[in-house]
This record gives sequence, C-alpha cells and structure tokens, in this order.
Amino acid sequence: TINVGVYQDAHHPGGWREGLKSVHLVLAEATEKELDLVLFPELYLSGYMIGKEKLLSNSITKSDDVMEMLKEIAKKNKVGFAIGYPEKDANNSSSIYNSMCVIDARGNVILNYRKSHLYDPDMEYEKVIFTAGNEFPVADMYFPRVDRTVKIGALICFDIEFPEPARMLALQGASIILVGTADTENATHTPHRTVPCRAAENGVFVMYANYTGPCTCFSDSEGAVFHGQSAIFAPDGSSLAKFKPETSAQQVSRGILCAQLNEDLYKEHKRKNDYLKERRPDIYYNGTCL
Repeated sequence: TINVGVYQDAHHPGGWREGLKSVHLVLAEATEKELDLVLFPELYLSGYMIGKEKLLSNSITKSDDVMEMLKEIAKKNKVGFAIGYPEKDANNSSSIYNSMCVIDARGNVILNYRKSHLYDPDMEYEKVIFTAGNEFPVADMYFPRVDRTVKIGALICFDIEFPEPARMLALQGASIILVGTADTENATHTPHRTVPCRAAENGVFVMYANYTGPCTCFSDSEGAVFHGQSAIFAPDGSSLAKFKPETSAQQVSRGILCAQLNEDLYKEHKRKNDYLKERRPDIYYNGTCL
C-alpha cells in the first residue's frame, strides 16, 4: 500500500521563493503522516496567475539551483513529490513551458512533463506565454518505505479533459496518473465526471490537486474562485478521498488530502473490465477520426 496526498492551497503570487518555503512545510507534514508521494497544483512553485513577466523571471531550467533545492527537500524528508513550475527552455530563454517535475524520495528527478493542451479560449494567457509540450513520458518511481516501484505518468489541468493523453500513459504501463490543475468554478465538471472517468476507463489511480480561493487569472474572472475539490480516484472510478466544493472565496479548504493506494484491491475489477486489453485500435483509427 502506497500512502499518497494531494495538497490543496490558496493561490500564492510570490514566485519560487514563496513556493519553495511552502514545499518545505508541506513535505515536513507529509513525513509526519508517513506519506510516500505528494502532488501540488499547477505551476505551484511560482504561482499560476502572476503574469507573463513574472513567470519568465521565475522560470527555471531542469538543472537550475532551485531544482537542486527541491531535490534536497525530497531527500531530506524521504518523501517523493510532483510540482508544477514554469520551465525555461535551456536553448531558448524566451521560451517557457508549463511543466511538472516528479522527484522521488531519494532526490532524483524521474520525470518532467510539459503541458500539451494549453487552456486559453480567449488567447490572453497560457497560449500567449507558454510553448506546448508534445510528449507523454512515464517513469518508474521507487517508494523506499514499502520497497516498491510503480510506473507513473503526469498531466496538467486541461490535458485530463481529453481521453487520449491519459490513455497514452496507461498504454505505457502507468498505474498512477498525477494531475496538477488550476481549475475554476467554470470547470466543476472535471473532478465530478471527467477525472473519475479517466481513472475507470484506463484502470489507473488518478491524483488531482487544485487551488482553492479567489481567482483573478483572466479578464472575465472577477469574483471567480478556484473550485478546490482536489481528489484521489481508484481504478474503478470511485473516490478514495476528496475535498468538498468551495461555496465562496471566504470558505476554503486547505491542506493535504490523504489516501492509500492498493492495486490488489482492484485486480478482479480490472480483470472483468480490461478496457486496455479489449480495445480495437485497428477499427478506430482508419483516417476518419484523426
């Protein structure tokens, strides 16, 4: 059994220094709770809605000193974690990605994912700032407390609303999909219907970490709130743990939401509902649905 947690918090605008301070505190608490893995929301290291210039100034490469600090936090606390951050292109400093890195309990970066589906219907934020990623990597993650290795994958926010990304990770053997997000009340369908569906149709655990509280990301978002509702779903689509919906910007739920992941409990369900095995790609992709 792997002990996991998703961290839900109000949005912070303080850049990587404030994000780093929060990671220190959260991982220390995770150690006390004997967690093996913690997931943070989208762009949590820098803050999501801090504007183009601040995102650029807070962007880091995979070999940056800030990344080394994150690795040390994991190593010190012996807890793995995944965190969203603005990734600077090492070959082009003006190009940045909306990324998530996964660091294991020994302080190794085992996976780096770049958001592939940028949400920006009015072309005023994500598509103006970020370059979209084009790959869906998976990685083996070792959990020393239970002496076990599990294959994981990562997606970011809008990615999970498409069937294909999660399916691509599952086909590569991922049994846990990490989803860091920055969803507002306009997307409350995501944790209620979309995410549990992705878990069930792929037979995987899905961890979903969102912000809570006021949101001022976009021009039409005055008075809007991040809807919270961070959750952890089982391979049958059931909820293992979830935060309640936010009713106002003043009533918010913060903290680490915990659950235990035990694949053995779902072996019979997956045997009877093996969607990956029973699929027929030879008749799906005949040129008419691409």
